[in-house]
Amino acid sequence: MGMYLTNSAAVVDSNVFENNSHGAVYSFGAAGSFTDNSGSGNLPDGISLACDFIRPGENFILKPNSLPYIFSRDIFTVGASSTLTVEKGVTIKNEYSWLKVYGGLSVNGDGPDDVVFTSTVPFSGLWQGITVYDGASADIKGATIGYANTGISYVNSPIQLSNREIFQ
Repeated sequence: MGMYLTNSAAVVDSNVFENNSHGAVYSFGAAGSFTDNSGSGNLPDGISLACDFIRPGENFILKPNSLPYIFSRDIFTVGASSTLTVEKGVTIKNEYSWLKVYGGLSVNGDGPDDVVFTSTVPFSGLWQGITVYDGASADIKGATIGYANTGISYVNSPIQLSNREIFQ
């Protein structure tokens, strides 16, 4: 393993992770900040986030790295009064997971390829998709959502979608 973090607010910036047999980065519990990290030959080749939720009142930003983020828990939840912001250049890969939004989701791309939500392998229905619940909000601009069981579902909540592609 290149780096293992537990409930850490670590700032991991501009590192190279190569040939780690148990993954580049694994962050369990509260996650830190990751920017401009790269690597190859890791199994898996990515930044694994094993977080059950973003706690109410917290704002969490996924910043660009050449390594994708991997949601490696069954459910990744954005709590009420908290926000998940996904910046342009981010790829999120999912393993049998589900992104549940009870607070806010802000995806800040321009064109459909700027932010990518996909599965760890190109297989339709491998992950559940994004669900925005009653009282939550989502503003998804410039994103592709692929290989999900249901790309986006929303329950009595405001949602704004633009410049995105959704496919199975």
